[in-house]
Amino acid sequence: MALGGEITTRSGVWRLVIANVLLLLSATGMLAFALFDSFERAGNGAEMAAGGLAEGVAKDISCYFGKIDQHLMRIKLEAEPLINIRVPDSGQIETIIARELEIFPEIDAIRIADESGFIRYGSIRPIGDATNLSDRAYFSTLKEDPKAGLVIFGPTQSRIGRHWVLLFARRLDRPDGSFAGVVYARIRLESLDAILSLANARFHGSLSLRWANDWRLVVRNPQVLGGTNSREVSDAFQAAYMKNPDQGMYMATSKLDNDYRLFRYKAINSYNMVVIAGVNRDDYLSSWRRNRYFFVVMYLFFVFSQAFVINHLRTGGWFATADADRAKQRPDNDG
Repeated sequence: MALGGEITTRSGVWRLVIANVLLLLSATGMLAFALFDSFERAGNGAEMAAGGLAEGVAKDISCYFGKIDQHLMRIKLEAEPLINIRVPDSGQIETIIARELEIFPEIDAIRIADESGFIRYGSIRPIGDATNLSDRAYFSTLKEDPKAGLVIFGPTQSRIGRHWVLLFARRLDRPDGSFAGVVYARIRLESLDAILSLANARFHGSLSLRWANDWRLVVRNPQVLGGTNSREVSDAFQAAYMKNPDQGMYMATSKLDNDYRLFRYKAINSYNMVVIAGVNRDDYLSSWRRNRYFFVVMYLFFVFSQAFVINHLRTGGWFATADADRAKQRPDNDG
């Protein structure tokens, strides 16, 4: 009977030890899974934020450009008949231009150039015929292609004022369809930066608007010295864009400020541009790190408590009690 009791007692204690070890391993696995899952959720939060930022700014830019084009179209429709008469009504043409500028003051200037490229009408006009646009790419494009539609040019430094600007131009036609000149609107890059800055205020990341054909930088927030017209983009962006030109995600170090970020991009196909939004993944991992420390402390407390229990069972606790019980059950051989 004593031998059977010894086996039963010791095997029961060992079962408890093994159960505690398995519980400890299970807790370790659960902690690892919880930390990994929360890490992935934090990363997904960063990706969703960057994606929402890129898509929102793409819509804002598209809407902004669309409004500018609406003003150009109104001027084109009203001014074309006036410039095609023998003696154009300069006062009426200037009134039309002034009206559109008043309606949409974000436009820095609106001007009309004749078929030779000389500016004839519009705000802040140069004295005489000193400024000629015939060597500008947008002027040549509109002159040679009657179906060119809206042409966007820039960023470039304006010849009048020397500001960094983006130009929106449309062709003017004579009744027979021949080239009569161009009407163009000029916006300063500061107006685009204001759109990016407002969107980026909550995220403190980076927002860029680039041409989709050659990666030239139009505007970026925050601004970097010498960034305008820069073609410097990461290999990761080029690889992602080649796979999906419409939208995508990549992680890379920006060549403009050397910060490592998670980026999402969204194409503005109607204007051949792309918006790139970058967020610092560490900003989204900060809460995960705080929770990680809490979980690790709780886990270590659990580990030490389990180690104490296991050690007590193995050395000074139930094993010792079991041995004492067995000693009492043995017959007294000295008698």
